[in-house]
Amino acid sequence: MNEKIKHILANLLEFIGISIMFLYSWLVSLLLKEKDVVVTFFILMMIDTVLGIIASIKRKIKITSIRLAFGISFKLIMFLVVAILGIFIKHYAGVDVVKPLVFLGAIVEAISIKENLEIIYQTDILQSMIDKIKRQFKYKKDIKEIYDNIKDIKNAIGNDNSNNQ
Repeated sequence: MNEKIKHILANLLEFIGISIMFLYSWLVSLLLKEKDVVVTFFILMMIDTVLGIIASIKRKIKITSIRLAFGISFKLIMFLVVAILGIFIKHYAGVDVVKPLVFLGAIVEAISIKENLEIIYQTDILQSMIDKIKRQFKYKKDIKEIYDNIKDIKNAIGNDNSNNQ
């Protein structure tokens, strides 16, 4: 396939993914208060910063105060820009986009936290959780089969006793 077509398809898929995340953010943010969304974002930002430092140590990347200050200030400036744009849009267009945009930022922070955890633990965290959940369902299925077998044995014993009498 032509490289240009691959590039266009990759951008289209990225746009669709971002659109889906924004719609999800908008729906979830309807349930939350503005303060809750902002507090969640800042808590996730702090967790991401701490885990980013740990991941940098794990990868043996030098941590400098300039790099750390740039990362934190970039996130804060982006947050303020999003908040100001959201307030302008709300004022002039009458559409509340502040909460969904901040919640989208929280989703991005959560994804960054997941990536940092994968670097720290050197495993795909999400896949590990999925595997553990699958094992739990397998155990439940095995327990149900054992229970059904015991029930069948009890029924067989009960039928034998009634036939003997």
